[in-house]
Amino acid sequence: MAAEPLGQDPQRREDAATTLELLRLGCRQLRAEYGISVRSWRELDEQADFVRTLVQIPRDTWIAGVQVAGRMNAAAALAIVAEKVLRAAAQQPGAAEIKRPPRYFLSMLYRSPKGELHLAPTLRALAKSAMN
Repeated sequence: MAAEPLGQDPQRREDAATTLELLRLGCRQLRAEYGISVRSWRELDEQADFVRTLVQIPRDTWIAGVQVAGRMNAAAALAIVAEKVLRAAAQQPGAAEIKRPPRYFLSMLYRSPKGELHLAPTLRALAKSAMN
């Protein structure tokens, strides 16, 4: 499946571009350890299966996340979970032990239908801690 198109809504394009930039800045451990850089939604989408298996998120959990929040939000949440897991393993700044990555992943995405999915604050914190 390809990444979702951004559509014609300028606000949605801006939000997607901001999220992508924050992912690029915040997911430095993912890039350092596995060469996964986030230069485009397509690139992130192409790496989703690898990242998913890296942090032990089952395929059915991934599919549920995509269904509830859309492919771009699921890919962004997946990158966040992976970054946090990798940082915790490496004892890096911004690390947070996630005992159940699949549950953490879905709990983030289940906020989407309620309009409560806000990835930017987490991504900003990851980006800030990656720069220190």
